[in-house]
Amino acid sequence: MNATGDVLSSIMTTEVMAVDVKGKVEEALRIMVKFDIGSVIVTDNGRPVGIITERDVTRASITGDQLISLPVTRLMSAHIQTASPDTEIRCAFEMMLKLGIRRLPIVHEGKLVGIVTETDLTRWVMRVFYEPNIPEEIRSLIKNSKWT
Repeated sequence: MNATGDVLSSIMTTEVMAVDVKGKVEEALRIMVKFDIGSVIVTDNGRPVGIITERDVTRASITGDQLISLPVTRLMSAHIQTASPDTEIRCAFEMMLKLGIRRLPIVHEGKLVGIVTETDLTRWVMRVFYEPNIPEEIRSLIKNSKWT
């Protein structure tokens, strides 16, 4: 596969951790800790309406509020950029760089179906760079059965 035809569906994570729009920050934090991830998508009936990140929580922690009891809507970034599964990876990469975002929710017919992160993009770059002869030490870094 060459880099110009690659689309987000080939690198996205399909098991996206989400919290309902009516949820509390505590729930989002528990999900982040349990799955060792840096963000949780906030959804309303499966539609992404925001994202809450470690950075959001860190910034809010200095306000002195009872952080974990706050609704996720108080901390989430509500204006999130999304992309479709058939978006070319290079276009998504450019968009993420221009907007300064590190996570890109993937939406199909209005529903959250995946997420692409900086790590996913880095693995893709490594695969493209070394293709077709990916050294074993690099193969272990990009360990994703879709690529190797």
